[in-house]
Amino acid sequence: PHLCRHCEKIVFTLGDSISFPYREVEQAHEAGCRFFRLILEKRPIADTSWTSRCPTLVVYCGEHGNLDFRWMDGATILFDSVDHWIDASPIFAPKGSPASAHFRARLLNPKPGSEKSIGLMRRWIRECDVRHTRCKELRKVLRQQCPTRLIDVGNEKSMDVRICSTATKSAVRYAALSYCWGGEQQSKTIHAKLKDRLRGFPLEELPKTIQDAVITTRRLGLQYLWVDAICIIQDDEADKERELAIMYQIYSGASVTIEAARAETANDGFLQHRNVNQCYGTVCNVKYRRSSVGIGDIGSSLLSANRLDITYDDPIDSRGWTFQEHRRSLRTLRFGCKQTVWECPQSLRVDGGEPYIEKLSSESLFTGTVADLPYPYQLKDTSHRHELNRALEAWQQLVDEYSRRSLGQRTDRLPAFAAIAEAFGTFLQVVPEQYLAGLWAFDISMQLRWRRPDDMLGGGWCKERHGPTWSWASLDGPVTFD
Repeated sequence: PHLCRHCEKIVFTLGDSISFPYREVEQAHEAGCRFFRLILEKRPIADTSWTSRCPTLVVYCGEHGNLDFRWMDGATILFDSVDHWIDASPIFAPKGSPASAHFRARLLNPKPGSEKSIGLMRRWIRECDVRHTRCKELRKVLRQQCPTRLIDVGNEKSMDVRICSTATKSAVRYAALSYCWGGEQQSKTIHAKLKDRLRGFPLEELPKTIQDAVITTRRLGLQYLWVDAICIIQDDEADKERELAIMYQIYSGASVTIEAARAETANDGFLQHRNVNQCYGTVCNVKYRRSSVGIGDIGSSLLSANRLDITYDDPIDSRGWTFQEHRRSLRTLRFGCKQTVWECPQSLRVDGGEPYIEKLSSESLFTGTVADLPYPYQLKDTSHRHELNRALEAWQQLVDEYSRRSLGQRTDRLPAFAAIAEAFGTFLQVVPEQYLAGLWAFDISMQLRWRRPDDMLGGGWCKERHGPTWSWASLDGPVTFD
């Protein structure tokens, strides 16, 4: 972490601010001080004419661990990061350090595959198994449609894995993998390979992402793993159609869905060490005190240029199929570029960064997850039109988010969203016939008000017809609703 003669004497008081003249900031920056460089990167002087007025930089230290920056010209705010919280820089502290009593964010874990990391994941799963009543209830009511085949991962010393049939098995506990294919997979299962794979085959035949999923499944104490490219016969259209029809049940019925969020392709893997510089950006030492009248209570913590809360901007977040795979999973372990995240209907835990959030359910808001409660009113009940509008707005927001993702096959535009549509129909208790190629008949006048975002006008019609022209699915790329 950086500390130099320009910033070593700066001591922040929690809940208070410090001011720096522009010339002092500029001189420190030119001398190579990373602290002031970070500030100027976050909050540059937008108008060069301001510099002649010698503005003052005011840095506010929030009580919960953010530094917010603003440029002042006397009493006039020139630019303020408090109004643009995304630019605030988080202060974080190692677990157990004196600073951890004051700052909530923790060190990110650069080793997602370490024994310590896996141990933490096991504790998250055990906590959910034992303490989460809502999760237990959902496990009982969710229909478990076991996939036709699973990968038997063997034990931690096994060099081989094998495909096994589930025809003679009941109530199988398995993990499912959500990942980016990233192009054609040479290791996919086809009829010519199936017989040998039922007997067993080397783990090293599989691409790195799937190898890491096998290793993770073993270490979490599970015997079976479902991976689409391996468990579905890829040159058998009947097999693909049968398994794709129960895809969302496969994910919702899994003990946990392993999300290889940081892997752009099946060959990348997700257990390798994280890039610390990519995680934090610039890191600086920050001295602080609890009170301006305190003496001898100066502590030291760390400042990150990058946000440390969960950001859904990993490679997996740009892919179409993974949208519903995440939402229809009961429990997920997300291996991201910055941190590992556990999510279930009752909690969200992170391995480093900002602390977890307890989750609350909503009776009338649709999220597309397995935790959604049924809509409690009749559609024709006009006295609750506000709640219905909220649900429909939530549907439109999901369409908006999904439409921004890419698909390997354009014809998958509707199939890759089908589980969300089925869930919405179940949520509102409407018959499947009400769903018309991405739109809902009972609200058709509003459903037809989709359009291209203003910044993406022109082009976009799919060359391969896979939806009527009045449906948003007939367009490639983002759509939004008026």
